[in-house]
Amino acid sequence: MKILWVISVVLMLFFSSSFAQFIQSPIPLSKQENYLEDRHHNGKLDRISIKFLGNIDRNYLDKMVDSITFDWVDSLGKLKTIQKLSKDILIDNTSRKKAFIDLSKEESLFSIFTGMEWNDLPLGNLSMYLKGGEVYHIQLQDKMAPLIERAVFRGHKKEFIDTLDIYLSEKSTINDSCNSFLEYKTTSGKIQNLYAENLFWNDTWVRIFLDDKNTLHTRDSIRFTPNCLRDNQFNYTHDKQPFVSVNGFFPLDYETGNMVTYHPKEILQETPLFQLKFLEENANVPNSKEWGIALDVLNYEFINKVKNTLGLKENQDLDLDSLKLQINVKIYTHLGNFVVSSTAHCLGSDSRFEGRPKRLFFKWNLMDAHRRPIGSGAYIANISVILTYKNQLIYRSHIQQGNTTRIFGVKRR
Repeated sequence: MKILWVISVVLMLFFSSSFAQFIQSPIPLSKQENYLEDRHHNGKLDRISIKFLGNIDRNYLDKMVDSITFDWVDSLGKLKTIQKLSKDILIDNTSRKKAFIDLSKEESLFSIFTGMEWNDLPLGNLSMYLKGGEVYHIQLQDKMAPLIERAVFRGHKKEFIDTLDIYLSEKSTINDSCNSFLEYKTTSGKIQNLYAENLFWNDTWVRIFLDDKNTLHTRDSIRFTPNCLRDNQFNYTHDKQPFVSVNGFFPLDYETGNMVTYHPKEILQETPLFQLKFLEENANVPNSKEWGIALDVLNYEFINKVKNTLGLKENQDLDLDSLKLQINVKIYTHLGNFVVSSTAHCLGSDSRFEGRPKRLFFKWNLMDAHRRPIGSGAYIANISVILTYKNQLIYRSHIQQGNTTRIFGVKRR
């Protein structure tokens, strides 16, 4: 009788859910069909799809899987380890073997990047940790098409050839069968092909020398023609990708941002109200985190524009000690209340130029005249940029560029 009782207890344990979980074998992940995806077509990772070698359900994921980790590039350009718990793994309705992780809410924290290597470090390694202690390591495959991260137009008012610098989301290759690999949308909504007279290609950056037929303007937007650009995994551009606004300017013109987001804790106590920064020529400023006035100085177009204004020959040298640049800015709230003002000066011979072209950035650190972090809202900037050579006026922004008032938004987190 005692033996029968023991057998009954063992059978009860065997068929209980807890014991079934204990003896259930883990279902391995497939080594294929695991993808990094950009379903919003904005160049940011927003979904990871994974495939198991057997059927799964919600009960299996909750009882067997502890978490998943992988590395990706954050908005500051740094690798960040992302961890997702089993509850974040969702069943794919298209197959009982497939699941996915929805990263839509996190995509704002990621950089625009669609490649598989960042600063020579490989990406796409995913680890799945099971509650029994086992770990599965798989290599995710790239299913994200390359696109334009930003575009900068430099017009020369027929004095030189206009150029367009395009920065890509990853290393890419042009499809040689395309007659025109770029298309742009005008402010009226008309889509036209963009033709290049010549181009210089450098992995994730291309400089296009535009021919005289093009009417591209900084108010237009641009994208690669569908199927005319691909990455190393043969992901091609497609018609769902957005047109990207074209930023840019003519020689000696400046640019400012339209919107900036910040947190007061990001402002250090010793941070000045404004900073004059000497950055690399292609530095991406202003941007969504930094507001200020930017202009490219001492590059070929800049120097030749000064020489043409002075009536100098191309082979004549400029005395950089005599080249003086001044930037003035006054900022108000949208109601007209004064916030802060400042002025910056520099000579062409300033050692911070290091004897080569730079992007000059007069950055406002988002504090008022009393060093208080500003609030969210719309702001108005009155800007004046003046360039002189031996006290002779070369450029004054309100004359050459017209309206020097800029309206921009600030979002305080």
